[in-house]
Amino acid sequence: MEEVKILVYAFVSFLSQEQLPIAATSAEIEINRETRQIRLHQYDLHCTEPYAELAKAGLDSLMRTHTLNADLAPISMTSKHMYEDEGKLNAILYLHYKDDKDLRKISFYADAEGRLSYPYIHQYNYDLEQGRIDGRYIRFDAQNTVKFTMRQKGDLSRKTYSLANAWKALENEKFIDVSAEFSKKDFEKVRKFVFKNGDRRTFRNMDNGNPHYRFSDFDLYLGASGQLNLLETKKIARTNYNELVIHDKQYYTLYFITGEQMGKNRTNLKKDRVYWHNTTYAHKEALKAYLQKLKDQTY
Repeated sequence: MEEVKILVYAFVSFLSQEQLPIAATSAEIEINRETRQIRLHQYDLHCTEPYAELAKAGLDSLMRTHTLNADLAPISMTSKHMYEDEGKLNAILYLHYKDDKDLRKISFYADAEGRLSYPYIHQYNYDLEQGRIDGRYIRFDAQNTVKFTMRQKGDLSRKTYSLANAWKALENEKFIDVSAEFSKKDFEKVRKFVFKNGDRRTFRNMDNGNPHYRFSDFDLYLGASGQLNLLETKKIARTNYNELVIHDKQYYTLYFITGEQMGKNRTNLKKDRVYWHNTTYAHKEALKAYLQKLKDQTY
């Protein structure tokens, strides 16, 4: 499996091998120095038209990868989320570092007082929530959170190829019908069990306060597909929670399909069936063991 590599000279380049012509129109970078988390939110992943076929082939490799190039150690990737919005492919990546000196691997430098600076690259426009442009560098005075946005200059609409449709086609291939091992009835019983016996915790940044239950060796969360507004979680009807997420060291996500949910985006899925969304290309045997534990412990 290919490793992912950050092109450190420009965050707007996608986490990819250098030979892949995949980029983003803009990127929002946030460094939380208290939690030592780096959040990279990239918008409108695309490639130049002559390289469309090469980029589509490379996208599959990127979707399989959850590690960073060894040159970036001890910076590590903690999670990755890709999604389509209004015909454009976006990605959110979460990285973790151990010490300020680690940030040098991604071109951030701290002075003696702990203030960070980042090279100013004239090919991009910058929106700075904190910080100022000072010659060849962007200087940040904040001691805790650093946040800014980079945007490619110029109109790229006639020169680029959006990767949203290629991503959706690859995603469809990763939905595996597991109804024989875990039926609609099983899904509904587990969902009812979580609401009755669990609490609420946030397990991903795309929503908030998810129904949750802690088992002895894994956590179980409920999610509502397509719900990206942090403020709307409490308004979601229980029956709209059609995602069941098993979390140990990775995520195993199951979808229960109804007529109203995912019909437009997932036309290959059948109503009243349960599908495993195998985003990490994990082995089905591990999932089957978890499903049996769910049935044994929630009935």
